[in-house]
Amino acid sequence: IKYSFDTAWSPPDVVIKELAKQYPELKMQLRYWEGGMAFQGRLRLKGRKVYEEKRWDYSGPKGG
Repeated sequence: IKYSFDTAWSPPDVVIKELAKQYPELKMQLRYWEGGMAFQGRLRLKGRKVYEEKRWDYSGPKGG
């Protein structure tokens, strides 16, 4: 399942981590970019295990 949404100010990583705890059998991934503050990142987890939590500079077509 893939969802796309907009949030203000920062990625909803805390929400994704809580959802992963509630559904530990599912693998979850959050990919995001923020053009105004020029950063992007990725969060990959399953249950309470975080496999990747990374943030780096963004320089793309929508800002940065």
